[in-house]
Amino acid sequence: MQQVKKENRTSKFPIILIAILLVAVLLRFHDLDRTSLWYDEAVSWAQSNGSLVDLFSAVAKDNYPPLHNIVLWLTMPVIGDSETALRIPSAALGVLAVWLTYLIGWMIGGKPTGLLAAALLAVSPFHIWYSTEARMYALLAATGLAFLLSLLKVLERPSASWLTTLALSGTLFLYSHIYAVLAFLAVGFACAFFVLIDAVRERNFSRSNALRACIAMAVGATAFFPWLVILTNRARSVAETGFWIAYPDATFLKSLAFSVSGSLALFLVLVGLAVFSLFRPLLQVDESETEIRKYQRSLIVIFAFSAGPLILAYLYSVLVQPILFDRYLIAAWPGLLLLASEGANRILPR
Repeated sequence: MQQVKKENRTSKFPIILIAILLVAVLLRFHDLDRTSLWYDEAVSWAQSNGSLVDLFSAVAKDNYPPLHNIVLWLTMPVIGDSETALRIPSAALGVLAVWLTYLIGWMIGGKPTGLLAAALLAVSPFHIWYSTEARMYALLAATGLAFLLSLLKVLERPSASWLTTLALSGTLFLYSHIYAVLAFLAVGFACAFFVLIDAVRERNFSRSNALRACIAMAVGATAFFPWLVILTNRARSVAETGFWIAYPDATFLKSLAFSVSGSLALFLVLVGLAVFSLFRPLLQVDESETEIRKYQRSLIVIFAFSAGPLILAYLYSVLVQPILFDRYLIAAWPGLLLLASEGANRILPR
């Protein structure tokens, strides 16, 4: 009888996932022309509305990489440049992010974790809003999740296809937004730490999956290096003229948490569940040491991916100049939802 119930429950998962994705589609594609283009969207249109050479020249004078502009440059001749047309790529990438969140959740904690995390992201007002703007934020989230998924696959069982996917997704992630560099650095530090642990434990780090992941990430970082030089030079001029983002005091941080989650109470609950998921492996006694280690590393990588940009941006804001802003954390938000969903699944599996 229990086996029949389990099979019936499992058979419902594809239906639930389809329902979640349909909700994500409806919430992101509905009324895309609700407002005229605001200033930043108009800038994206102007920068992408010429030759490819003009595009690179215009974006090089701004504060972000050119991938989203390239997407608009490719799609505008096909679907036009109305408000709706310019926002369709972001809406599609927003739905893709929901699906990728499900895949990552399924990988770390099974289908219930994946479904819960995907459902939370599907109805997140924060993610919905920035998935309906003709800007790079939905691209940042989608490429970040693709990078995170491929990294976790390599750490679990590296293959030529997943190593290639990791190098490619890492490159796309870095070319989506400057905040991708912060997540990339945080995850890179975590992987380097894993390599050191493997070297001590195995005394032969060449067999380390983490080392293979680091090499694939290095390929992506090398591909991004030319634009990093451009951004570095641009950052110097920005530092001389000042920037519009406020100093991250307590009031600012409180406002940021509310902006992302919609509720301070919800944000604290999510953080609490995420912390529980990180410490939960220490209590496991019914699985092999190898499986627990893989599980721990997956959670640590997701934590680095989600918390790294926030921590590094805050430190830079305090020590140099303010750069911490809510919409720049759109790639980190699914990471928190994944950890919180895994924590909730461990507490109440049903």
